[in-house]
Amino acid sequence: MVYGRGKAEKALQNFFRESTLVALRELTLRQAAHEVEQRLGNGDRQADESAHPNRILIWVTADPKTAMVIRRAKRVSDFLGATCFALAVQPTGDLSGLPLAEREALRNI
Repeated sequence: MVYGRGKAEKALQNFFRESTLVALRELTLRQAAHEVEQRLGNGDRQADESAHPNRILIWVTADPKTAMVIRRAKRVSDFLGATCFALAVQPTGDLSGLPLAEREALRNI
């Protein structure tokens, strides 16, 4: 479909927002997973999963958006039948080197 100049500018302002693009990415990942599942079939998929189990790894930070990322990754892992892991990386091996606010944010996730 080809848009006129005014309609294209309006689409750019209203459609290409981060929330819309994130939702489209998630739908695309789900569709791709569904296609792979259909191509492999149930028997082949079970044999393949035992050799290469599905895993999703989430990098956890004190950023407030991390909770949203965890929820989204959990939904995707449930859909794929995958195991979901969350990981916080700290040079000291624990949270003691972080400011109190960041430590509390990580503990509350």
